[in-house]
Amino acid sequence: MEGIIYYIDCGNNDCYVGATTNSLRIRQTKHKSKMKEYPNRKLYKTLIERNIELKLIEYKKVIYHSKKQLRFMEEQVRKELKANINQIKCFISKDDKKEHRRLYQKEWRKKQKEHRSLYMKEWRKKQKEKKDLENIS
Repeated sequence: MEGIIYYIDCGNNDCYVGATTNSLRIRQTKHKSKMKEYPNRKLYKTLIERNIELKLIEYKKVIYHSKKQLRFMEEQVRKELKANINQIKCFISKDDKKEHRRLYQKEWRKKQKEHRSLYMKEWRKKQKEKKDLENIS
C-alpha cells in the first residue's frame, strides 16, 4: 500500500507531521474541517494565532504493509524534522510503553499514599471524636 507523509509549516521553525493513505487534497480538506470544529487544538490554534494558511506539503511517498509500519515511518520523520506541534507521538515502541507505564504507576502509588495518609488522618480524628462523645455520655 502507498501512503504519504506530509508536514505543515507553522512558522517560527514549528511544524506538524502527519501521514495519510488518501490524497493530500482529501487530507487537507479534513484538516480544514477539523480546524473549524476544534480551533483550540494546538496545530489549529497555532495557525490561527499566526494567521498562517493551512497547507499540507508532501515530504515523501512511502510503501507500507500495515498502519503500524506507516505510523513508525511518520514518527521517524516527526523526529527528523523536530515537529514540535504534534501533541502525541505517532508510534510508541514496546520499551517506551513499558517506561511510560512504569512512570505512571510510580506517580499513581505516590498519589495513593498521600490520599491514604489524609484519609487515615481524618478517620482517626473522627474516631477520637466519636470516643470522646461516648465518654461524655
